[in-house]
Amino acid sequence: CTVAVVAALGRVQLDRREGRLHLFVNTPEEETDTPEDLVRSLPVSPDSQTLPQQALSDDSFNLKLERGSRAALGPEQIYQALSPAVVCVQTDTYTSVSTNTGVVISEEGYILSASLNNLTGSSLTVTFQDGSAYTARCLNEDMSTGVCLLKVEAAGLPTVSFSDSESLAVGQRTYCIGNPYGSQLPNVFYEGMLSACRTVEADGSSLTVLQSSCQLQDLGWGCPLLDDSGRVVGMTAPVGRLLSDSLGESCLALSAPDLARIVEELENTASDSVFWLGLEVAEIPEEYQFFYGFPGSLWVVSVEERSALYNVLFQYDVITAVDDVLVFTLADYHQALAVHSPGDTITLTIFRNGKFYVSTVTLKSG
Repeated sequence: CTVAVVAALGRVQLDRREGRLHLFVNTPEEETDTPEDLVRSLPVSPDSQTLPQQALSDDSFNLKLERGSRAALGPEQIYQALSPAVVCVQTDTYTSVSTNTGVVISEEGYILSASLNNLTGSSLTVTFQDGSAYTARCLNEDMSTGVCLLKVEAAGLPTVSFSDSESLAVGQRTYCIGNPYGSQLPNVFYEGMLSACRTVEADGSSLTVLQSSCQLQDLGWGCPLLDDSGRVVGMTAPVGRLLSDSLGESCLALSAPDLARIVEELENTASDSVFWLGLEVAEIPEEYQFFYGFPGSLWVVSVEERSALYNVLFQYDVITAVDDVLVFTLADYHQALAVHSPGDTITLTIFRNGKFYVSTVTLKSG
């Protein structure tokens, strides 16, 4: 528990004065007034007791499927119509920068993408074809298929349309837009044909898996697969690993009906308990663990400026506990946060420069 973590430093008392969090540490042998040289403080803003939280409105990002056929369009028309709603999703971690693709499914800034990595708490940047960029956050993700739901604070965005995929047939013409080269060369366009369409049982669910002669593996994940009318019939995702060990992380596509079902599940599990800390954390690399003396622990990679923890927590602060739960891995950290909802108060125990600090924040709905 947290008490065990800080026990070596003796009695801990948290006080609040002049908009600052003060941490007083007394050794067991010294129960008198705390000397000034033992007083450590974390500066906080006056509104630091609340975290921004985006309430999800009903049906705000439901993925609706269009039925029936539409007139075929030329490749140029398809690209011009769809490309403004296809985005590059950049994920920054302590060790690497990766890019995937996403599609805007709501004018209010909801974006559907896919990734093999856990994006919750990661630093995400979404860049549109016109160069406009937004900080994004991951609202929820399906760890089985890699499909994830992102949100940017914007309105009036261009969106894509989805087909019910009932008329899909092997051999029909398909198109795909992706960002294999990042935002510097955005929205690469490919033309091909549907080379496979099969419903399979994977991870306890029935999934319709699509394969196109477009170079899906080269394009990466989160790319829309389009029919000749410009509607999305699928999206690339790391579903190959669910089908066969020999496929590894092969990039196939999930059908639009499967995407609609997954989005509904993500909405149902995210709408009542989504909150945002604005922290990117990572497991401390092994070569630094001995230096910090916390094998397997986490440290802060970055704090977003919008976060209430900005200028409270800093890069390389070691997170040792959430409430009374010790955290050693990212899984521990996310599990400790997952039991909370807006309105709860959480306490983070931080180790910095040989001292332990405690920062308490109330999760509050916007």
